[in-house]
Amino acid sequence: MSYGPKPDKHRQREAGNLIKIRFYENEDAEKVRDLVFGGFIRGELSPLQIGLRDIMKQPIVLPSYPIFVFGLFVLAQKDFRWSFATPCAIAAALCAASVSWILVWRRWLIGSFDDYCEYSLKHDMANIAEYYAHEKLGTEDDGGVSGFWVAVVSGRDGMERIVGCVGLDSRTQEDKTQSELRRMSVSEDYRRRGIAMELINTLVLHARKRGLKKVVLSTTSYQGSARSLYKKLGWVETGKVGLHWFMRNLDLYTLERTL
Repeated sequence: MSYGPKPDKHRQREAGNLIKIRFYENEDAEKVRDLVFGGFIRGELSPLQIGLRDIMKQPIVLPSYPIFVFGLFVLAQKDFRWSFATPCAIAAALCAASVSWILVWRRWLIGSFDDYCEYSLKHDMANIAEYYAHEKLGTEDDGGVSGFWVAVVSGRDGMERIVGCVGLDSRTQEDKTQSELRRMSVSEDYRRRGIAMELINTLVLHARKRGLKKVVLSTTSYQGSARSLYKKLGWVETGKVGLHWFMRNLDLYTLERTL
């Protein structure tokens, strides 16, 4: 069942389909989780895939390239004799070590994303309706403004497909005059159609009607297109911090929008 008051329905025609924004419903759970985590780790423009490409240019792996080339050069020499201490054996070991070093760091990045997804599944993504409920009477939460919306496509057969989502989370904020935009995601097949903007506008309208003064959010260097969209819609950067000392230009950005 749905929770909270019914929002104004934002609709648009796209390729014969009707796209609308509505509040999250309990039966949306698995589709929303797949959308959020799929957008996070799958597809050429997902943060994980961008990160895997970026890590190949990071200083932590750059020494592997000349070491690998040097090893290949030695192995290509005509005097090819094998023993544990021969130059050829050492060169082969250098090649293997350089490749292994790169794979270690790629595995580290994948593991970091996996850990984040596992954490999310145990927290706000475990029970989306309860976590993002608009009213939290009788709980430890002091009544901040929250909500969760989905963008759905209604085909000619009347079936709905969830193609986008966004959440407004008051639990992360001590100051209940503000709330945090979270879980912004749009299906890769439906991007560049204004869906993200419609989701964000719905969230902002809800926040403004309920008296919030500010909406904050955080994003990373791997989500540059999202950061550009937020700025276009009125968010301003308030901070930037490096996430790891060994990863150049991998930063966490904080942004806010005054309502």
